[in-house]
Amino acid sequence: VDRRLGQASPVTGPGRLTMARGGELEVVYTARGLGDLDLKPLEFGLTRISPNPFRGRTSVSYQLDRPGRVSLKVYNSLGQLAAVLVEGHREAGFHAAVWDGARAAAGVYLVRLESEGRSRVTKTVKLR
Repeated sequence: VDRRLGQASPVTGPGRLTMARGGELEVVYTARGLGDLDLKPLEFGLTRISPNPFRGRTSVSYQLDRPGRVSLKVYNSLGQLAAVLVEGHREAGFHAAVWDGARAAAGVYLVRLESEGRSRVTKTVKLR
């Protein structure tokens, strides 16, 4: 929070910020909140796929800035549905789903997140 401007800047991951008058501020990112204060995302989107590339299972992290119906699906390079990871209502916050792609063919897959008329797509790679 910049108290001079009265604005908050979103932080999307760990890192270091250099201060205008010298010095650094280390940012430690956690979705668990601080004490009784729950952290809520400022944006809708896919945040991480890990590991990527993967061989068996991979975790897909996403964030919702408001509650709503959510669909998280995986498609192969031909556009065919490979897996449904999430289908249903979710609250605003940070979420994750695991894709067990052990039986999937090696190749590039698209992960699509949809909610309330919005969508985001990112890719993941399945190794042999």
